[in-house]
Amino acid sequence: MKNILFIVFGGIIGGMLIINFFIEWDMNLNAVSTVIIKPEVYLQILQTIISLVALIGLFIAYKQMTKASEASQKQLSQERELSSKQYDQNVELLKKELTANYRDLIRNHKLSQRQFTMQELFDKRDLIMPYITIINKNKKLSYMERDKSNPYSIKLIHKIICGKANHNKNPSITKEGKVIKQAIFKVLNYYEYIAAGINAKVFDEEMVKRLTITAMVKTYTVFGPYINHLRTKHNKENLFIELEFVVKSWKKKKKIKKERESFK
Repeated sequence: MKNILFIVFGGIIGGMLIINFFIEWDMNLNAVSTVIIKPEVYLQILQTIISLVALIGLFIAYKQMTKASEASQKQLSQERELSSKQYDQNVELLKKELTANYRDLIRNHKLSQRQFTMQELFDKRDLIMPYITIINKNKKLSYMERDKSNPYSIKLIHKIICGKANHNKNPSITKEGKVIKQAIFKVLNYYEYIAAGINAKVFDEEMVKRLTITAMVKTYTVFGPYINHLRTKHNKENLFIELEFVVKSWKKKKKIKKERESFK
């Protein structure tokens, strides 16, 4: 802005000096000539010079403003770019931090879940051991020695619980049969509880498999015919459904694993 003012004032002073030159030149000319230049001519010359100086000043001002605007836009663009880079960096740092925190959270959750699963299984197992002993003491059942590929038949279960192989819908139960039936249900309910915990993501499935897969699969398999009988003949469609889902899932995964290994 100061440069523009200097140019304008310089132009005006320059114009005045030029006019002064013309006046002196005119006076000298008049001394030898009869032609007289009118003052209006000098005034027009002055106006023309001032107009030219003003146009030059406006042009320079426009250039200065354009240059200042470009510089301002460039600075604003640089600031935006810097701000954008800073934002991206902050976002990346936040993502990394959140990812690390999430991994730590998952790791801690899995660790806590495993610890809880182990504690729960061991605590509850102590409660069902007496019932496993009751089932095992019956020589016809011999639960501990029973192979999982050899399930108990319905006739055998009926004979042990009711005293006869065949019965009506609501048979009478012997005293010993009542104790054995209660023991069978206690064991099955224990594994149903574990299976429900797996399906609900409360228990760590891998930890359960390490600790009880053999016992769970065997229990469901050997009592499978009895479970199906209760479902179909005694209107208990969802009886031990959680246990069935988990055991079948494990068997399916084991079968797929064997098939994959056979292709190696």
